[in-house]
Amino acid sequence: MMFSWADCSAPFGCLNVQYDGEMDQPAMPVESRDASDAAMTPEMLLECAETGDVEMVKRIIMSGTVDVDSVDEVDSYSAVMMSAEAGHLEIVTALHEAGARIEIRDAYGRTPLYAAAVAGHIDVVRYLVREANADVGALDCENRSVLWACCAVRRIDIASVLLIPAWTLPQG
Repeated sequence: MMFSWADCSAPFGCLNVQYDGEMDQPAMPVESRDASDAAMTPEMLLECAETGDVEMVKRIIMSGTVDVDSVDEVDSYSAVMMSAEAGHLEIVTALHEAGARIEIRDAYGRTPLYAAAVAGHIDVVRYLVREANADVGALDCENRSVLWACCAVRRIDIASVLLIPAWTLPQG
């Protein structure tokens, strides 16, 4: 089942979202763009991060022409946040290794860890906690933690990753 922020608008008061009864459709990876793309833009990075175009994200990073912490104009989502919410671990990893800020916040105070956790992407959560040292105690605009958010949307599997120290978890 695909996650939608609208599913949890009641427990997330700072979202101020109205649920229209339709679920978000999963983002489908687009075919990688060809090498003739001359104008690499922040918008292109954000789109590729969200849709899962790993090769294009890596090309944009390598070009050095786009800030990896660029955000969209709607809710200040960064590329790492978009890819974390969509479950694109390889893109999250590439952005982190390129220097993207793991503690970057959207307009509601949520971090990439928060987005990945509530969306149920346990592999991304493990990476962010273990490898990127994401702040498990970060609070959103209403002083709610990622652990609280996981419990609110019944993601106990993710909550356990946040609660149990990384050294006690089986690898893999």
